[in-house]
Amino acid sequence: MRQAARIKAPAALSLAFLLAGCGALGLGGEPSEAEQRAERLRTPPDVLSAREAPRTEPRDEAAEPESDRQPDPAPAVSRRDPEDYLQVVDGRVVLDTGLPVNAAWAVLGRSLERAGFALTDSDRDAFTHRIRYNPAAVVGASPEEFDNGESPDRGRLGALAFWRGEPPPPVQTLVLRVEERGPGARYSLQRPDGEPAPSSAARQVLQVVAEQIKP
Repeated sequence: MRQAARIKAPAALSLAFLLAGCGALGLGGEPSEAEQRAERLRTPPDVLSAREAPRTEPRDEAAEPESDRQPDPAPAVSRRDPEDYLQVVDGRVVLDTGLPVNAAWAVLGRSLERAGFALTDSDRDAFTHRIRYNPAAVVGASPEEFDNGESPDRGRLGALAFWRGEPPPPVQTLVLRVEERGPGARYSLQRPDGEPAPSSAARQVLQVVAEQIKP
């Protein structure tokens, strides 16, 4: 009887050690909280897989200091001289536009009014505007330009020679005509009889129009 008890005691002790060893090795049951914490400490975190690509946040201009704000780019400003838009076609000074004839006629009328020209008549059917024009406004112009053609011997100094006692040139009536030209329209200056106006007058009037309608 005592012999059997001696045999059972070592066997029970061995079984207890075996179960304890299995628990220590993680073979028996769920790991304890202390074991899980120890495991997390032994395993380094995977920081690469958790890293996100940098995101670009939209600018909050209201929150930015006034000194840090970047000014918006200024719009392109046309520095082209109005005279550069003029052309000489068949001996006439003309101004071409990309507008349809009807729109070009309406724009021309408004441009003349803004520039201060005295409009005496506007004919939508004929696409014309009549203006009162003073030749003295053109340096070097003279009444002979309207009566006998342009005078080549009258220049800038001749126009300033007030001691000659010449009468001031009379105010003339000229006609601005709008003609169809391909996809656009063309402006030209004429006398009331349909003949081309003097080039000095045409150049000055059309330069003013170009200044009003240039981009």
